Amino acid sequence: MLIFDGYTALPYSRSKNANSCGKEQMSEIGQGILKGLEEALDFANGQKSAAVVHIPEEIDVKRIRRKFKMSQNRFAEYFGFKVSTLRDWEQGRRVPTGPARHFLFVIDKEPEAVRRALVTSGE
Repeated sequence: MLIFDGYTALPYSRSKNANSCGKEQMSEIGQGILKGLEEALDFANGQKSAAVVHIPEEIDVKRIRRKFKMSQNRFAEYFGFKVSTLRDWEQGRRVPTGPARHFLFVIDKEPEAVRRALVTSGE
């Protein structure tokens, strides 16, 4: 079972006649929507997919840090960044690239998942 933004996706299997919706042929728009949903399900299930992950070019690091109500020192320590690097990002002297940019995007969009992954429960 998959859950997207509070909605549960029921088990799905492609029918042999995926272009048919019972009464008449599905419109071109409908086929495009179905294709996009199939790609999203493949991606969510870890299968090879044509889905593309979009990470914005610009990441507002200061906004993300303030969202957590953390000082620069605390944010850097908590997420494993150097304080000097964080300051450079926030002051525009440098921009996050590669894995750091992706990690900041995930921190911004899924903060609870990141916290669960980083916080140990003594196991």
